[in-house]
Amino acid sequence: MAEPPAPSVPLAEAVTEFFQWLELDRHASLTMVAAYTGELSRFQAFCARCGGGSPEVTALWRNTRATPRWKARRRSR
Repeated sequence: MAEPPAPSVPLAEAVTEFFQWLELDRHASLTMVAAYTGELSRFQAFCARCGGGSPEVTALWRNTRATPRWKARRRSR
């Protein structure tokens, strides 16, 4: 498994940087940005409910149990 990015940043900050990259560097369509916005907003809300805030990206990288639970919850809707 690859190592997480360093230094670690809060998830909310990483998401903001991702959207800047997506829009400015990647020139993504509004549809793509809207899709990522919805998914990442739901994932951030899930992290806040389960962990009490915006976790560090490194912590998420190492705690791979959070993502499968979130995906399973998304599929059950």
